[in-house]
Amino acid sequence: MPWLLPDSSGVQVSENSELDSYPTDVDIAFLLEPHPPSPITIKVTDAVYSVKAQPEDNWVWYAFAAFRLLALDRLIRIRSFASIGCGAGVDAIGAAQIFPELNKIIVTDVNQPIVDLAVSNIQKNVSPSVSLTGVAGDLCQPILELGQAADVIYANLPTLPALADPVAELDYKSFYAPTGDNSLPYHLVNCGLELQFRLLQSAKAILAPRASVVLMIGDRFPPGVLESLAELAGYHFSPLIAHLKSQSEVDVATSAYAALEGTVQFDFYLYEEARQFLSISPALPGISLKQRLAPYRLSARDAHVAASKGKSIGHILYAIRAIPI
Repeated sequence: MPWLLPDSSGVQVSENSELDSYPTDVDIAFLLEPHPPSPITIKVTDAVYSVKAQPEDNWVWYAFAAFRLLALDRLIRIRSFASIGCGAGVDAIGAAQIFPELNKIIVTDVNQPIVDLAVSNIQKNVSPSVSLTGVAGDLCQPILELGQAADVIYANLPTLPALADPVAELDYKSFYAPTGDNSLPYHLVNCGLELQFRLLQSAKAILAPRASVVLMIGDRFPPGVLESLAELAGYHFSPLIAHLKSQSEVDVATSAYAALEGTVQFDFYLYEEARQFLSISPALPGISLKQRLAPYRLSARDAHVAASKGKSIGHILYAIRAIPI
């Protein structure tokens, strides 16, 4: 898998690590390259991920890099974009900037107030000539019910099952509510990939011809798990971006993954040490990022202990282009 690093040179950001007053206006123009001359202001609340001051700390920064690579494919014309689990709508705003022929955006989330927030942000920052639809529901089902299709379906979904009740108080930014469906592949469910598997299944019904899913995922899983996800869901996976990223909400993430560890061991890394290694180590063709970073690997339990002692923790991030077989 290639290891591609978006260029963040010249970005001027606040000294604060996180813009975290709610509700608040946030300028997200610094996440786009080239940086737009005018601010792109959105509103965020505590129901969605905050915008981190450093671009590389934001998942959507890597998503935008993946979109730019996808836009280079002259075999497809990207006119419609669907965001599943839309959050504040940042991904859709970026898509409208990056895909020049885009004329339709659909955003979905399980919570109607989040959909309303995304729609409001997109309306303020995307041309009114672009059709915009926001609908609440499970994964791609509401889009199917609308009878719509999309050239690109984008999703960055949580991989942590909620193990405690009540579900009504679930933090949907980090956790999902398991369905308890015994027909789902057990080893994928055991790794926290239930949503991703169900997403890929549901996406087939709304993908336009030559269309694809852009799946953002943190690869904390044992080797072969993502390959199994592709095979069982009936897709070909092609990585657009592979990168080492610092772990956000590190205490929550490492403790939650540690609680799941048993027969499955999750992969975290000593972030500063691994980043230094990658900065001085030349790329090795045919050697995956996971193999290269093996000397810096920690289990979730060890990562949680290391984080409690002040160590920076990271994980591998992929932006995957998934095409139905």
